Amino acid sequence: MKSSMRPTRPRRGSSVKVLGGILAIAGVLAMTACHLNSTGAEGNSNFPSRPLTIIAAGDPGGGLDQAARQLEAAMKDSGVEQRMTIENNGGGGGNPARADLLGRPNDGTTVVAESNRVFLNPILGTTDMTVDKFTALAQLTNDYLVWAVRADSPYKSAKEILDKVVANPSSVSFGVGTVPSDDQINILKAAKSSGVRDLTKLNIVAFQSGGDLNTELLGNHVEVVSTGFSEAAALAESGKVRLLSISAPSKQPGAAEGVPTWKDLGFDFTVDHWRGIFGPANMPDDAVKWWQDTVKKATETDEWRKQMENAHLTSDYLPSDEFTKRVDTQAVEYQTLLSEVGLAS
Repeated sequence: MKSSMRPTRPRRGSSVKVLGGILAIAGVLAMTACHLNSTGAEGNSNFPSRPLTIIAAGDPGGGLDQAARQLEAAMKDSGVEQRMTIENNGGGGGNPARADLLGRPNDGTTVVAESNRVFLNPILGTTDMTVDKFTALAQLTNDYLVWAVRADSPYKSAKEILDKVVANPSSVSFGVGTVPSDDQINILKAAKSSGVRDLTKLNIVAFQSGGDLNTELLGNHVEVVSTGFSEAAALAESGKVRLLSISAPSKQPGAAEGVPTWKDLGFDFTVDHWRGIFGPANMPDDAVKWWQDTVKKATETDEWRKQMENAHLTSDYLPSDEFTKRVDTQAVEYQTLLSEVGLAS
């Protein structure tokens, strides 16, 4: 008996549906590929999608801790709702904090608040973490350096001190917080510009911190201190010290009103004591942009302005590209100066 069953032909509608499904999947894959190409493998157009961490490369209460907390408060005031944590990692000249950053996932959610130690420490040879291992995201503040003397000091001007130092480099005792530091650079630049040929003969004494430095000055243990304006402002306002110079590009207000800049005194230099935010190298582009733009917005808030005034700091925001140029330029300059005093490795 012959079978009455016939081969089944595929229906035209089924073929159309299969073809349509294939085309739909192909379209989704193409869109996904385009998205990955435009944002990078680790990019995320919704950044930040996880909590944020700012590592303060200093102990609680210190300048970098304050910078991190000032930024956190201003970011919240500007409308950032993402949860943020400040983690202190002090000691070791900032090396442990920067190593901590590099040991975490490079997804843009963790940054470090740091100073120019990011390039100073490699110059000194205390770390192999060179500046190119980091992304300079945004500069936050500047704490310009001042020369301060006791109110009863015989020195009436920085020029008077420099004239004496040119004649005899070790004749004046200078106090600084640490060596090397911007405190020290603020002396080296002035001495070199005045004509001191052997910078190693300068009488520079390093102490523990800005607070110790002021104590040593008031105790008559050093004649002149080079320190951040924020450290000396209260003493200047109380009349206990006089400020003879400030390293800013132009005259400053408040307790620094009327204090001459180095340019006012005939020297063509400034000294920036900045603090900023750094991420690891090769951060996702969208994370770099978010931090840069968000920090800019934060530094335009009333909260930020209030904090700057209270801390006697200068708000000095720079975006990533300009901040990177400043860091690279200063690294070359400081390498030269520190080599002259035998501190560069």
